[in-house]
Amino acid sequence: MCEKNSSDLQSASEPLPLGWTLTTLGEICALNPKLPTKPKPDSQVTFVPMAAVCEYTGAIVAPQSKTFSSVSKGYTPFIEGDVLWAKITPCMENGKAAIARNLINGIGAGSTEFFVLRSKGRILPEYIYRFMRQETFRGAARKTMNSAVGQARVPKEFLLSHPIPLPPLPEQRRIVARLETLEARSRRARAKLEEVPAQLAQARQSLLGAAFKGDLTATEFPKRFLGECGKLARGVSKHRPRGDERLFGNEYPFIQTGEVANSGGRIRSATKYYSKFGLNQSRLFPVGTVCVTIAANIGDSAILEIPACFPDSVVGFTPNPTLIMSEWAEFYFRVIRGELAALAPATAQKNINLSILEEIQIPLPSLHEQQKIVRRLSAAFARLDAAASAHAAAVAAL
Repeated sequence: MCEKNSSDLQSASEPLPLGWTLTTLGEICALNPKLPTKPKPDSQVTFVPMAAVCEYTGAIVAPQSKTFSSVSKGYTPFIEGDVLWAKITPCMENGKAAIARNLINGIGAGSTEFFVLRSKGRILPEYIYRFMRQETFRGAARKTMNSAVGQARVPKEFLLSHPIPLPPLPEQRRIVARLETLEARSRRARAKLEEVPAQLAQARQSLLGAAFKGDLTATEFPKRFLGECGKLARGVSKHRPRGDERLFGNEYPFIQTGEVANSGGRIRSATKYYSKFGLNQSRLFPVGTVCVTIAANIGDSAILEIPACFPDSVVGFTPNPTLIMSEWAEFYFRVIRGELAALAPATAQKNINLSILEEIQIPLPSLHEQQKIVRRLSAAFARLDAAASAHAAAVAAL
């Protein structure tokens, strides 16, 4: 699992502790050094393309094995313990850097877009790596980038001349050990946080299940066929080709399956609009219609808060207001989403037909009971949404 690491080390502008010295990367590291010994052509070595380095963990996550002869030209060589640092945009800004570890025969080769730094003995590879992955360091590097044919790169002069506060080796080891401890804690915290979305989703489904079984009111509800509770109609988009420019304008919202799936249960806006020409070959559904996707991502649902058209991959359920609330119907579609997908015929293009939807039996309490339960569910979901927002903020802070 990739995990971001942006711990800052001592800044060159701050007063140095006793025993520290201010030097440059060029004084304590060799930049793009040659291999100390040349392997045999058929020797296996580790090959590291740019994509093999994770920008979050700063680790080589997908190395390859190749013969030395196949990578001896046109690639950047390195040995065990060297530090790789991406010099090209956007890889540099994203933090692509790694320490070369566990190399086959102790030798590797990689993209020419890596700078390779090798310690001259006064600095630990782990210290170089963490210093260069700092956001402050990357920010300074970004300001020096020059471009050729649209590709911006950090010049080697920036690395060679960049100041670095250098503690004694024992202090470097203590700093690195402390950072590794903090990173381990961060990984454990992130692992716990990764469990939260599934827990929140389970809580939502449990609440919905309890509501429709009558557990929230200690009452078992009678059931009716969905087709008896309102009007079901497929969306319409007759004209071909569907991309005809005459269909589109800025008058009538046109909703598609992806917008239903990503709406959070309420459709308040659209990214596409039909013209009058487009409307004439479609159908405009009223506010309060429950949209249900019946193709691709089957069973996603949302309530229209704007009049809208949609294609035949979406069904509109217009409730009979004397029997059922839009919110009650939409919540129930969430409960049976998995069942709807299972009911789709096993074809390459799975979809649900209207007769299947019409024969769905929905628990149907009185409107008064529906209103009470919908209020309770909405309040509970608002609290879960707040928890989800807090979770997202906590993940971003790690």
